[in-house]
Amino acid sequence: MKRFCIHLLMEKLFNNILVPVNFPEDGESVLKSVVEIAAPLQCPIHILYLVTKGSEAEEAAFERLKGLVSREVPFPLYIRVSRQEGPAGRSIIEYYRKNKIDLILLLRKKKRFPNLFSQSFPIDPDWLLKKIQCPVLTIHPGTALSLIKNIVLPIGDALPIRKLLVATYLAKQSQATIHLVSAAGVPGQPDGSAESLSGAFRLLSENTNLSVECRSLTGGNLAEVAWRYAQTIGAHLILVSPGKESLLSGSLWSLRSRSLFRVSGIPILAVP
Repeated sequence: MKRFCIHLLMEKLFNNILVPVNFPEDGESVLKSVVEIAAPLQCPIHILYLVTKGSEAEEAAFERLKGLVSREVPFPLYIRVSRQEGPAGRSIIEYYRKNKIDLILLLRKKKRFPNLFSQSFPIDPDWLLKKIQCPVLTIHPGTALSLIKNIVLPIGDALPIRKLLVATYLAKQSQATIHLVSAAGVPGQPDGSAESLSGAFRLLSENTNLSVECRSLTGGNLAEVAWRYAQTIGAHLILVSPGKESLLSGSLWSLRSRSLFRVSGIPILAVP
């Protein structure tokens, strides 16, 4: 509890944001989205252009993106544009380690014919979260963090201190309400989430002046319970732990198509 209070006194939780992109054909849209999403966090932003072939078209797109940054980025926001050739996963992980990245932002690419099995992001979020130890935010271009007013935070059997810290930090940026949600499970069986839910609510109530709501909802799958509740209240962000909290049920679906990152139209922030 003492550690939670100390962290609340910190001025900034994020110091370097990485935005990997592999669709810079619309550089204006990419840059506008990055500024809208990340500017409220007031920290350096690293746009990493993932080069696949090293073609002239890719080089031209990279130069256009650099030019846009130099002309359009408002002071004092700092954006660094870099390029890296090779497999996307390796490039992102290398850059993350070298530049002390503490938040990775994955923009969802708009597709003419979207489906659950197509790749909407520069890299698979579930795969990436197994390789790194920093939060990953999947979000639609045009979404601004300053407009987030409802954050849904699923609570499992353990008290999620790091998730609570991140939720508190983001909620303070936009005066958002934090919605704590647990899955009640099967009546008559031990339910560790009830104690964690009350502990999380008490922790936020006693250490912040934020608006906090608390719900225990029927359901065996915490990801589905949180997602359904988020849709009901029109939430702007779901904050999960990687793994079970981001995996929907359904034995007939592949793990990839069951991922909450893939099916949710609501931004997802995963905190390892």
